[in-house]
Amino acid sequence: MKRPRVASLAALLLAAAWSGGCREDAPPPEAAERSYCDRSERFALDVPEGWDPVRLDGVDAAFMRRGSGSAARLVVTVEVRRPGRTVDNAEGLLTLAREQLSQFDGYEELETGLADHESGRRAYRVDALCRHPPATAPSGETSVRRFRQYGMLVRGRWGAATALGPADSAGQWLPKTEPLLQSFLLW
Repeated sequence: MKRPRVASLAALLLAAAWSGGCREDAPPPEAAERSYCDRSERFALDVPEGWDPVRLDGVDAAFMRRGSGSAARLVVTVEVRRPGRTVDNAEGLLTLAREQLSQFDGYEELETGLADHESGRRAYRVDALCRHPPATAPSGETSVRRFRQYGMLVRGRWGAATALGPADSAGQWLPKTEPLLQSFLLW
Protein backbone atom coordinates (compact mmCIF):
# COMPACT_ATOMS: atom_id res chain seq x y z
CA MET A 1 0.00 0.00 0.00
CA LYS A 2 2.89 2.39 0.63
CA ARG A 3 4.13 2.26 -2.96
CA PRO A 4 1.00 3.84 -4.55
CA ARG A 5 1.08 6.68 -1.97
CA VAL A 6 4.75 7.38 -2.67
CA ALA A 7 4.15 7.29 -6.42
CA SER A 8 1.10 9.55 -6.06
CA LEU A 9 3.01 11.99 -3.87
CA ALA A 10 5.95 12.06 -6.29
CA ALA A 11 3.60 12.64 -9.24
CA LEU A 12 1.87 15.51 -7.41
CA LEU A 13 5.20 17.15 -6.51
CA LEU A 14 6.45 16.76 -10.07
CA ALA A 15 3.24 18.25 -11.49
CA ALA A 16 3.37 21.17 -9.03
CA ALA A 17 7.01 21.90 -9.88
CA TRP A 18 6.34 21.67 -13.62
CA SER A 19 3.27 23.91 -13.57
CA GLY A 20 4.98 26.47 -11.34
CA GLY A 21 7.90 26.78 -13.75
CA CYS A 22 5.53 26.96 -16.68
CA ARG A 23 3.56 29.79 -15.12
CA GLU A 24 6.73 31.75 -14.42
CA ASP A 25 8.05 31.52 -17.98
CA ALA A 26 4.75 31.86 -19.80
CA PRO A 27 4.29 35.21 -21.51
CA PRO A 28 1.96 37.63 -19.77
CA PRO A 29 -1.32 38.37 -21.58
CA GLU A 30 0.09 41.69 -22.85
CA ALA A 31 2.67 39.79 -24.94
CA ALA A 32 -0.13 38.52 -27.20
CA GLU A 33 -0.86 42.15 -28.10
CA ARG A 34 2.70 42.64 -29.44
CA SER A 35 3.63 41.80 -33.04
CA TYR A 36 6.99 40.21 -32.08
CA CYS A 37 7.47 37.75 -29.23
CA ASP A 38 10.65 35.85 -28.32
CA ARG A 39 9.62 33.17 -25.83
CA SER A 40 13.16 31.85 -25.30
CA GLU A 41 14.54 35.24 -24.20
CA ARG A 42 11.14 36.22 -22.73
CA PHE A 43 10.50 39.57 -24.36
CA ALA A 44 8.00 41.06 -26.78
CA LEU A 45 7.50 44.36 -28.59
CA ASP A 46 5.36 45.96 -31.28
CA VAL A 47 7.25 46.24 -34.55
CA PRO A 48 5.40 48.59 -36.90
CA GLU A 49 4.70 47.97 -40.57
CA GLY A 50 7.72 48.86 -42.71
CA TRP A 51 10.35 47.39 -40.36
CA ASP A 52 12.24 44.19 -41.15
CA PRO A 53 14.14 41.84 -38.85
CA VAL A 54 17.91 41.89 -39.46
CA ARG A 55 20.81 39.92 -37.99
CA LEU A 56 23.29 41.89 -35.89
CA ASP A 57 26.01 40.30 -33.78
CA GLY A 58 25.68 40.70 -30.03
CA VAL A 59 21.95 41.48 -29.87
CA ASP A 60 18.94 39.23 -29.39
CA ALA A 61 16.78 40.96 -31.98
CA ALA A 62 17.20 43.82 -34.42
CA PHE A 63 14.86 45.60 -36.80
CA MET A 64 15.68 48.08 -39.57
CA ARG A 65 13.29 50.51 -41.15
CA ARG A 66 12.69 49.42 -44.73
CA GLY A 67 14.22 51.78 -47.28
CA SER A 68 16.74 53.39 -44.93
CA GLY A 69 20.12 53.42 -46.67
CA SER A 70 23.40 52.84 -44.85
CA ALA A 71 23.99 56.55 -44.19
CA ALA A 72 20.47 57.05 -42.85
CA ARG A 73 20.25 53.65 -41.17
CA LEU A 74 17.67 53.50 -38.41
CA VAL A 75 17.89 50.40 -36.24
CA VAL A 76 16.09 49.20 -33.13
CA THR A 77 17.82 46.49 -31.11
CA VAL A 78 16.85 44.37 -28.12
CA GLU A 79 19.31 42.79 -25.71
CA VAL A 80 18.56 40.56 -22.74
CA ARG A 81 21.39 39.71 -20.35
CA ARG A 82 22.30 39.13 -16.74
CA PRO A 83 24.20 42.14 -15.41
CA GLY A 84 27.91 41.54 -14.83
CA ARG A 85 27.51 42.58 -11.23
CA THR A 86 24.67 42.50 -8.74
CA VAL A 87 22.01 45.07 -9.53
CA ASP A 88 18.69 44.92 -7.72
CA ASN A 89 16.81 48.03 -8.82
CA ALA A 90 16.31 50.46 -11.69
CA GLU A 91 18.67 53.05 -10.19
CA GLY A 92 21.54 50.55 -10.08
CA LEU A 93 20.76 49.43 -13.60
CA LEU A 94 20.83 53.04 -14.85
CA THR A 95 24.28 53.51 -13.28
CA LEU A 96 25.54 50.32 -14.92
CA ALA A 97 24.07 51.30 -18.32
CA ARG A 98 25.63 54.77 -18.17
CA GLU A 99 29.04 53.24 -17.40
CA GLN A 100 28.79 50.89 -20.38
CA LEU A 101 27.36 53.46 -22.81
CA SER A 102 29.96 56.09 -21.89
CA GLN A 103 32.58 53.87 -23.57
CA PHE A 104 31.20 54.84 -27.01
CA ASP A 105 33.31 57.39 -28.83
CA GLY A 106 31.83 60.88 -28.54
CA TYR A 107 29.26 59.79 -25.93
CA GLU A 108 27.24 62.78 -24.78
CA GLU A 109 24.20 62.39 -22.55
CA LEU A 110 21.23 64.53 -23.43
CA GLU A 111 18.86 63.17 -20.81
CA THR A 112 18.92 60.19 -18.45
CA GLY A 113 16.75 59.10 -15.61
CA LEU A 114 14.08 56.75 -14.39
CA ALA A 115 10.76 56.47 -16.19
CA ASP A 116 7.44 54.75 -15.77
CA HIS A 117 7.40 52.40 -18.73
CA GLU A 118 4.20 51.43 -20.56
CA SER A 119 4.75 47.84 -19.33
CA GLY A 120 4.07 49.05 -15.79
CA ARG A 121 7.67 48.45 -14.74
CA ARG A 122 10.10 51.06 -13.52
CA ALA A 123 12.68 51.54 -16.26
CA TYR A 124 15.67 53.69 -17.00
CA ARG A 125 15.84 55.90 -20.05
CA VAL A 126 18.99 57.17 -21.71
CA ASP A 127 18.90 59.71 -24.52
CA ALA A 128 22.37 60.45 -25.92
CA LEU A 129 24.65 61.14 -28.86
CA CYS A 130 27.63 59.00 -29.88
CA ARG A 131 30.02 58.02 -32.64
CA HIS A 132 31.01 54.42 -33.09
CA PRO A 133 31.95 52.01 -35.92
CA PRO A 134 28.40 51.15 -37.05
CA ALA A 135 27.87 54.89 -37.53
CA THR A 136 30.73 55.26 -40.03
CA ALA A 137 29.49 56.76 -43.29
CA PRO A 138 30.53 55.29 -46.68
CA SER A 139 32.85 58.28 -47.14
CA GLY A 140 34.85 57.12 -44.10
CA GLU A 141 33.65 59.96 -41.90
CA THR A 142 32.19 59.03 -38.58
CA SER A 143 28.68 60.38 -38.30
CA VAL A 144 27.02 61.41 -35.07
CA ARG A 145 24.21 59.08 -34.02
CA ARG A 146 21.37 59.66 -31.61
CA PHE A 147 20.12 56.85 -29.49
CA ARG A 148 17.38 56.32 -26.99
CA GLN A 149 17.35 53.29 -24.74
CA TYR A 150 14.84 51.93 -22.27
CA GLY A 151 16.05 49.23 -19.92
CA MET A 152 14.53 47.28 -17.07
CA LEU A 153 15.36 44.57 -14.59
CA VAL A 154 13.09 41.54 -14.24
CA ARG A 155 14.00 38.62 -11.98
CA GLY A 156 17.72 39.34 -12.18
CA ARG A 157 17.72 39.80 -15.97
CA TRP A 158 18.40 43.09 -17.69
CA GLY A 159 16.61 43.91 -20.92
CA ALA A 160 16.98 46.97 -23.10
CA ALA A 161 15.34 48.24 -26.28
CA THR A 162 17.44 50.80 -28.13
CA ALA A 163 16.74 53.01 -31.16
CA LEU A 164 19.81 54.26 -33.04
CA GLY A 165 19.71 56.62 -36.00
CA PRO A 166 21.17 59.78 -37.55
CA ALA A 167 21.34 62.65 -35.06
CA ASP A 168 20.53 65.29 -37.67
CA SER A 169 17.12 63.74 -38.43
CA ALA A 170 16.23 62.53 -34.90
CA GLY A 171 13.37 65.02 -34.75
CA GLN A 172 11.70 63.04 -37.54
CA TRP A 173 12.43 59.42 -36.57
CA LEU A 174 12.50 59.53 -32.77
CA PRO A 175 8.77 60.27 -32.30
CA LYS A 176 8.00 57.35 -34.62
CA THR A 177 10.20 54.89 -32.73
CA GLU A 178 9.08 55.93 -29.24
CA PRO A 179 5.91 53.73 -29.36
CA LEU A 180 8.05 50.77 -30.44
CA LEU A 181 10.44 51.32 -27.49
CA GLN A 182 7.53 51.83 -25.10
CA SER A 183 5.99 48.53 -26.23
CA PHE A 184 9.05 46.55 -25.02
CA LEU A 185 7.92 43.91 -22.54
CA LEU A 186 10.27 41.69 -20.52
CA TRP A 187 9.07 38.86 -18.30
